[in-house]
Amino acid sequence: MRAWIGLIGLLCAFGASAAPKIAVTDLAYQAQVEEYIHQVSASNNFQASSYNASGASNYSEYESRSSYIEQTELRKFSGDIKGEILKSRQFQLVQGTPYTADAKGDVYDVIKRIKAGHFKGADYVLFGTLSDIDFTQDINALDHTNSYSAVLRNHLGVYRHGRRPGHQAGEQPRHTREPEPAAGGEGSVEGAG
Repeated sequence: MRAWIGLIGLLCAFGASAAPKIAVTDLAYQAQVEEYIHQVSASNNFQASSYNASGASNYSEYESRSSYIEQTELRKFSGDIKGEILKSRQFQLVQGTPYTADAKGDVYDVIKRIKAGHFKGADYVLFGTLSDIDFTQDINALDHTNSYSAVLRNHLGVYRHGRRPGHQAGEQPRHTREPEPAAGGEGSVEGAG
């Protein structure tokens, strides 16, 4: 009986010291999308015989402009952070519900998403926003050849911040730290322990 009590006590102690669970979202962003449509249609119909001739021409033109704000998340840019969390073995990774085009609400309103249960089981949610995106292309001649080298670079500026589910807005977290920026990005982590 003492062995069972010891085993249960050991399991309770292990369960109490379980690693915190973290959900990492994809990068939120919004962009203004502009659509321009210009459609031209023209047709000619001409008939002639030895006694008469007839012809008809039709021309129509349609033009439309529209713009809207699109909000979504960039997928597959959080793998390095998730990988480091797993490698550290200090945390457990929890998969959250991704934001989709069908989602109602603001992609930046993470508090509402937490309350709606999009990150079930997470002790902390690390979310990020795309703050800057820049593309550059370099074309260089290769020495002693007729060939060229083309390099396309993509720089993403990212701001990451965290929220503990149940943590009240305005309440100061007990632990705040500023990590060094990741390659090609900026960062900030906030959490309460």
